[in-house]
Amino acid sequence: MRTNIFPKSKTNTSLVLLIVVGCFTYNHAQDNTEGIVDTLSNAMGESFTVMDVDAMLTYRAERQAELEESLELSSLSVAHQEIIANAMAKLFVGIPLSSYTENSRDEQLQEETSEDADNWTIKADGHLHYEALQFFPRRLTTGTPFVFFHPVPFRPETGVLADSTDTDVIFEFDADPSKIDATIGDGVLANFPMRSRLIVELIADKNNQTPKRITIKLPKPIRIPLILAIKKVSLQYDFSFIESCRCFAINRMKTQLDASLIFRGRELESNESTYTNFVCDQPLQFLLPQVY
Repeated sequence: MRTNIFPKSKTNTSLVLLIVVGCFTYNHAQDNTEGIVDTLSNAMGESFTVMDVDAMLTYRAERQAELEESLELSSLSVAHQEIIANAMAKLFVGIPLSSYTENSRDEQLQEETSEDADNWTIKADGHLHYEALQFFPRRLTTGTPFVFFHPVPFRPETGVLADSTDTDVIFEFDADPSKIDATIGDGVLANFPMRSRLIVELIADKNNQTPKRITIKLPKPIRIPLILAIKKVSLQYDFSFIESCRCFAINRMKTQLDASLIFRGRELESNESTYTNFVCDQPLQFLLPQVY
């Protein structure tokens, strides 16, 4: 049983992983999305729109159109652009009212491995509720297996075909620092120079044109003599289709860091969460956070 009612700290994962998370989080909803049920705010000051299925599909179509247009800047074939757009579009759904189980495992250098199993519920009040402590909810934007991606979360002109098999196709793009800046504003992370070196890797099912895995990572180690050496930074999402929610969600999320920093020594961490037992409320409703 979890003994700390606050979300598990990832502070030792350094600024780098926060940058990665910021790179791939989208915090904006169009005001003209048709079918929006309502616009609300929760007790923590987060604003969000409530969408029914029709509104979610409209939202998805708008994002897909923006992505399709941007991919025309790449040298990828039309067929490959279509696979990317169709796979990514299936992730433009917001956060459905639902419940699920999170099993997490955290490993750190010279620290005891910790494991937790938590049951969570996303409610219409715009909060994420922990089963054992309903009176102490988390922020909706703290993190769920339903991520709300930016419609173009990379530099589309840099897209390349990295690999292709009978079943899968792998694409790589340079991450777009402007998407990081839009999320973290003028804070210290916005000035962290290495965010521009991250790449976005997308693995899609070639036949069904569905998302299988998205990884944001350093393509190669970084070394600044006598200051730091970063061997690995990676944030990986694995996806599966959730029948009751009629959408895709993360079934596993894994962050990894292997770095040596002056005055801190070596940082070696692996944080993994798996998500199961999804049940979406019926009729379906989707929350779309708005961060101003």
